Amino acid sequence: AATPGGALYAFGEFNDYNGTPAHNLVRLTSSGALDPTFAIGSGFDGPFGGPLTSVIANEDGSVYVSGRFDTFNGEPVRNIVRLDSNGRRDPSFVPPQAVHALAATADGGLIVNAPGTARNAVLRKLRPDGSLDSTFDADPLPGWLIHQVISLPSDRVAVVGVLGADTTASRSTGYVMVLDKEGRQDTSFGLRTMTDVVQNPPSSVAATDDGTSDFYLGGMFTRYENQTMQRIARLNSDGSAD
Repeated sequence: AATPGGALYAFGEFNDYNGTPAHNLVRLTSSGALDPTFAIGSGFDGPFGGPLTSVIANEDGSVYVSGRFDTFNGEPVRNIVRLDSNGRRDPSFVPPQAVHALAATADGGLIVNAPGTARNAVLRKLRPDGSLDSTFDADPLPGWLIHQVISLPSDRVAVVGVLGADTTASRSTGYVMVLDKEGRQDTSFGLRTMTDVVQNPPSSVAATDDGTSDFYLGGMFTRYENQTMQRIARLNSDGSAD
């Protein structure tokens, strides 16, 4: 996860970085050196060792971290925390238990899976203090899994996932859709599909930096809608392939 200042968060399952003790999360400078000003102490732990699943950097230097953990630096937490720029837990962020961070929004909010539902079946938005933002009320999404969510201009978010419920299929149909600031489907974009997806939906989704609402998809798919696409596509704001 890159920061606006050019630093980089690296996360996974590891106990050291380049010979220096580190537990699952580090911040690196633009040269790749360990940033010693970001210190998380004993870090994340839980029944499965505290593996992390997402790290989302914010404009103000803070970072959202999600994973399978129930403590951070010895403090009880549940699956998600916000850390300040020095790696300390921000106690003003009190989210619902067991949600998973998916994307930060321009207004300081956070898109998460809905608490109390199957993982990634429904999206909700948290305010900066962790409370639910009732102005974002998304309908259930069309598939069993959301793979990635990214923020777009005009308070919209793009959602990429898989249609159907067969988790054992070797090939599947992926989908991409855009939600407006209230969580409703953007009908001008529509529900778009990627077919002949090998096991997983697109594994890389990135917004363009040219001031448009376009974004890129990359992954193991060969068709987008009715067009042949070899594992990468740029999508226009209306959902058509560029």
